[in-house]
Amino acid sequence: MPLGRERAFQTELIRGKAFSGGLWPVVLGRADSLPVRSRAALLLEEGAARLETADGGRDITGPALAWISWPEDARIVVAPGSVGSLMVVGVTTLLNAIGHTPEAAELRGFAERDMLLALADRPQLRRRLEAGIGAILDERAGAAAAARTIIESHLRIMLVRLWRAQDVAGHAGNPRSPAEQLFNRFSGLLEEHYRDHWTVQDYARVLGVSRDRLGDICRRIDGRSPKDLCAARLAMEARMLLERSTHSVEQIAGLLGFATSSQFSRFFSRAAGLPPGRFRAELPRRRREADDAGALHAWP
Repeated sequence: MPLGRERAFQTELIRGKAFSGGLWPVVLGRADSLPVRSRAALLLEEGAARLETADGGRDITGPALAWISWPEDARIVVAPGSVGSLMVVGVTTLLNAIGHTPEAAELRGFAERDMLLALADRPQLRRRLEAGIGAILDERAGAAAAARTIIESHLRIMLVRLWRAQDVAGHAGNPRSPAEQLFNRFSGLLEEHYRDHWTVQDYARVLGVSRDRLGDICRRIDGRSPKDLCAARLAMEARMLLERSTHSVEQIAGLLGFATSSQFSRFFSRAAGLPPGRFRAELPRRRREADDAGALHAWP
């Protein structure tokens, strides 16, 4: 990627800054926002801050990390003497960073939930988060080759560490039910095999349950059938490739396991409401609009 495009990526899809021990309050808000739907990580190493949105306010005392949605009206007032950093990330960048690992479905669900994680008793996690966010902001400030790859790698590591920390805290006294465990196993298998176009029966057989049992669990936990979840995952990958790759529609069809481009076009038209060629042609217009639709786990 040419350096000019690399810098454009950094400006458009991630912003952030560090603050350190000033004599006056620091206000973080609209100037730190992105023109797309975003999430923010506030790492407060020392001191205090207040998060303010249209829905109310919340006080944060360091050391802590807040992982929150970042609407246009959000602002954070950092108390004098406080030390930390703010990083605002576009949802598309998060999706790309999460990638296609077996944990991706859980990571997407986690990434759309707000959380406040105290770090006073987690010195190792605190050091790792400081280093990771610092590395991301350093890459964003520069114009080095492959900065996008490094930023997304650090983002994935940070999300996994936060997911682990929340998962341990959230389930230590409340173990996952057998249904939740099976749904998570299904989600992991889906990440591995959605390009193989496995049937619902294929997944049920590997999981050791009936199709009806798998369907009941998916509808109860996610609200969608296994077939719908498979189609949504395939459509999400198709959309990502159409938006961010230079592959032709024919090449994307092959990458996603379709026998022909016409078969892929019919599938994508049903999922997105328009054929892939037209979807790609309308990207500039859609990118000018605010990206405020859909949850991460349901995208597109």
